[in-house]
Amino acid sequence: MAHPTSGARNGRVRPHRSSCRSLADFAAQGGRHVWPQGAPEPVRHRLFRDWLRSHPAVRERYAATKRRLARETAHRPRDYSLAKNDVIDEIYARIFAACDVATDC
Repeated sequence: MAHPTSGARNGRVRPHRSSCRSLADFAAQGGRHVWPQGAPEPVRHRLFRDWLRSHPAVRERYAATKRRLARETAHRPRDYSLAKNDVIDEIYARIFAACDVATDC
């Protein structure tokens, strides 16, 4: 069962998100996310990834935003994570708007 505040972002609770555990994989310089079985996040992450792959301008804007925020928040990792929310939310809004008119999402 998800924690009552799971999916909270910028103080907003997102009930459609379940608990997640992020596992750092330092050898691969990356991370892994683990969700409960049936959680919607893996689908959301694939939609996000596929959207960036098929929309180069959005991908570049997202990458540029992340680079800028990394410089601005180098000593405050939590701020970096929170600062990405606006661009991520905007991208998801585009994805879900497109899914409303498409049947392949």
